[in-house]
Amino acid sequence: MRVFSGVLMVLVAREPTQRVWWNESSEYGVVTDSWRVTKRNVEGIVERMLDKYIMDGKYQQAMGIAIECRRFDKLEEAIIRSDNVQGTLSYCINVSHSFVNRREYRREVLRLLVNVYQKLPSPDY
Repeated sequence: MRVFSGVLMVLVAREPTQRVWWNESSEYGVVTDSWRVTKRNVEGIVERMLDKYIMDGKYQQAMGIAIECRRFDKLEEAIIRSDNVQGTLSYCINVSHSFVNRREYRREVLRLLVNVYQKLPSPDY
């Protein structure tokens, strides 16, 4: 199961005051009594957003959403496809230190960044 934050859930609401939510055992998030959103719909929206940002060269936006959604595959893709991989790695390290509060998750992000860094043809030591 993918994890999505409340910030991204609000993107699918019809009005700014509506909220999309669900717990681990619920398949649906209720926005209003008459409108329901499935987790699959939200995953599709986020997947398309990530793909569009990467295709449009908006790598920082894609990395932010990927970190927020715990999509390491998209995070790695955004870093590798950027024009300045060293700068993108540096940006991602700063973002992970500034905005990832849980130490365990930050460690996972940094571990991914180390793996990407090690795969570079000529890493800048």
